[in-house]
Amino acid sequence: MQFKEYECSFEVNNFAPILEFCNKNGFNLIEQNKQIRTIYKDKDKRFMFRTTINESDNKITKKFDFKEDKLVPGQIFGERQETLEIKYENEDEAQSIVEFFNMTKETVLIRIRQVFLKNDVKFELDEYIEPRIACVVGIEGKKEEVDNMYNILKTYQI
Repeated sequence: MQFKEYECSFEVNNFAPILEFCNKNGFNLIEQNKQIRTIYKDKDKRFMFRTTINESDNKITKKFDFKEDKLVPGQIFGERQETLEIKYENEDEAQSIVEFFNMTKETVLIRIRQVFLKNDVKFELDEYIEPRIACVVGIEGKKEEVDNMYNILKTYQI
């Protein structure tokens, strides 16, 4: 089963205006964790395979998924297909997929992720620690709702 995800993603100096917006507008914090995500790409860079290790409340979960790799650098809005996440236990399970598809390790991202949700709109606030320090906001949901949220946020001087 695959599904399409419409998203908007952009970098900010800090999360204060976004957190203020979420708190004032009834968004609920549904997830907060440290993530170590390794991204592998096929030779044609059409799709990526992502392994993610989540650390939250002294609990570690491991997941992997596939996602289209068609966003252009600097592009804020986009729609991409992706698979559902699959939990795995040991690294050999994920590594066997990388080797089967002859994929190359692209990067390792370490970040702190906070996820806020209201109705069908999700905010992902990613504080990147590696490979470079950055604050990235992601908004996911239906196109009209995501576009509307982004336009509202612009008034918060993000």
